[in-house]
Amino acid sequence: MMAELILLSDEELEIIQKHRDKKEKVSLRFNNRIKALETARAYDIWLRENGMLSSFSTFMNDFGYEEEDASFMYKVVKEILAAADQWG
Repeated sequence: MMAELILLSDEELEIIQKHRDKKEKVSLRFNNRIKALETARAYDIWLRENGMLSSFSTFMNDFGYEEEDASFMYKVVKEILAAADQWG
């Protein structure tokens, strides 16, 4: 038994593409969230182990974060660590 090939209309293809784009965006957002949390944790541990104070220069040059999103990631990491400091 062979499945019958069904051609989709442009509107149906657009709906499918929008759904795929939305799923990809959600996945990317989740992956970026995990990346930021893991980076913040690693950076915090590294700062403590090395007795360093946080700065963008330290984040880039000493900690060694060299990805294209370094400026944004540093901002996010600072916000995560500041929020965590609220517990005392």
